[in-house]
Amino acid sequence: GQDVPNGLYVVTVELGSPAAEAQIQPGDRVVAVNDQYVAQMTGNPKRTLMDLAMRSPTLSLTIQSTNIFQQL
Repeated sequence: GQDVPNGLYVVTVELGSPAAEAQIQPGDRVVAVNDQYVAQMTGNPKRTLMDLAMRSPTLSLTIQSTNIFQQL
């Protein structure tokens, strides 16, 4: 099999959304949310991210896009 790095991968970005304004692109990998690495999250990281997004007006995401780490 193929070695797939840990993280959550962006599939779509809604036009005019905060993600679009932050220049997040489909294919980008979310490595950390609010300084917590996705690889170290217990349970379902996607569910954790969705729960955090619903409870907080802002999130700090660390993404990897074209091999460059960027904190947004």
